[in-house]
Amino acid sequence: MTDYNKIYKKLREKYTNEEIAEAMLIPPDWTKEEHKKADEEFRVLRMKMLAERTPEEKLYGGLITIQFQIKAAIEGRLAPAKTSGDFLRQYIKVIGKTQKEFAADISLHPSRVSRIIKGKEKISKAIAYRLEQHSGNTISALLWWKLGQKETEEEIKKETKERDIERQYVKNIVYKAS
Repeated sequence: MTDYNKIYKKLREKYTNEEIAEAMLIPPDWTKEEHKKADEEFRVLRMKMLAERTPEEKLYGGLITIQFQIKAAIEGRLAPAKTSGDFLRQYIKVIGKTQKEFAADISLHPSRVSRIIKGKEKISKAIAYRLEQHSGNTISALLWWKLGQKETEEEIKKETKERDIERQYVKNIVYKAS
């Protein structure tokens, strides 16, 4: 087994702890037991760090999580697909407010917030701007807007009945593809 303490002392003569940490790779000669032990130590440390976060750190972490999940949904990497209503529900939970309190924060009637969450209403540009401002610009209006557009795109791909209804209003077809 390699003596990592000697290696560390030698590296410490030339580099700072930060430089060593940035260049550090997990030694390839660890046994399965050593990997398992290191993984468990890391898990325990991570849980401890999560438990010690301040309310502000928890809020920011929650907002960043939503931001990354929205990006993944827009790019089609989130399965099953979540709706803007799902994300809004998650957002309200992360900020620790009721729907009614949240609605008051962004000057919307609570029923509109409920309609968006239930998928009966889309997030408008105005609401996207309010959500951006409410999140302290952490989740941009553009992300909320793109999420809504992605939902509309999926609807257009699947809707055949509405397409057939609208087809009856077209009087002249300028080009008929074969």
